[in-house]
Amino acid sequence: MKRILSIKIILYLFLLALTNNKTYSQKGYEPGFIITNQNDTLFGSIRDRVISNFNSKIYPKIKFKKKGKRRHKKYSPNMINGYTVSNRNYVSLNVEAESVFFKTTYTVNNSQKKNRFVRRVRNGYLSYYHMEYIDEDNDTIEFEDFFKKQNSNKLVRVTQGVFGLKIKKLIAYFSDCPELQSKLKNKEVKTPMEVMNYYNNWISHNSK
Repeated sequence: MKRILSIKIILYLFLLALTNNKTYSQKGYEPGFIITNQNDTLFGSIRDRVISNFNSKIYPKIKFKKKGKRRHKKYSPNMINGYTVSNRNYVSLNVEAESVFFKTTYTVNNSQKKNRFVRRVRNGYLSYYHMEYIDEDNDTIEFEDFFKKQNSNKLVRVTQGVFGLKIKKLIAYFSDCPELQSKLKNKEVKTPMEVMNYYNNWISHNSK
C-alpha cells in the first residue's frame, strides 16, 4: 500500500513539474542570449512574449536578465543585433513595406535604424524569415513568411496561408535558377524548406 502511495506521489510531482515548466515557458523568462550592436554575446534569460487564451502579446522590446542578475533590462531592436530564446532566433531588421496598386513589396533597409525583431527560421545564402504577429480574432501568434537572398535587400512572400507556395512570385524571384523555376511550375517542390534547400544546394555547386 505504501509503495502504491509513493508511486502516486512521484507521478503527481512529475506532472506538477511539467505543468510548472509549461507555465514558465509561456509566461516567464526562458534561457537565451542577446547579440549586442558590438557583436558581443550576453547570456541570461529572456521574456519576449506572453501566450494566454485571452491576451497573448509579442513585446516590441524584449526583457533581458543577465546571468546572475535579478533585475531585467528592456532592449528595443535598435539597441541590439538580435537574440535567441528557447531555440528561436531573432534578428533586428528595418523592414520597409511599399504598396502600389494593391501590390506590396518588402525591402530591408541597411541603415542604423532597426524597427522590429524578425524570426530567422533558417540561415543561408537564401534565408527564411517569419514576421510574427498576434491574430486578434483567435488571440494566437501567426506569421507571414519571407525569403531573402544574401546579396539582395528584397524580401519575397513565400506562402499564402492554406493555399501553399506563392508560385508566381517565387518563379519571378528565382529567375537566376531555371531549374528551380521548372520545379516550382511542376510542383515538384511544395514546402518552403524544399525550395530553400534546393536553391542553397544549387548556389553552392554553381558559385565555384
